[in-house]
Amino acid sequence: MQQVYHSNAVTNVNIRQQIQRNHRATNVKLAAQFGTSAQTVSKWRNRNFSDDASCVPKTISYALTEIQAIVSALSINR
Repeated sequence: MQQVYHSNAVTNVNIRQQIQRNHRATNVKLAAQFGTSAQTVSKWRNRNFSDDASCVPKTISYALTEIQAIVSALSINR
């Protein structure tokens, strides 16, 4: 499956893995090399994975009015 990146993402899996493997260069030097911030380099260096986290919400809450809940319950029971 192809990785889908956020439209503002500067790094990809390949760049993140390169950052994690490079132990000699400083964060500032790697940031200049990959066109990102030193904070981003530090973040990926300190993680033990290189994939993006899921953007799907962990919980989805719905707020229905009492009437909507009754109508929904009646339509499900049909």
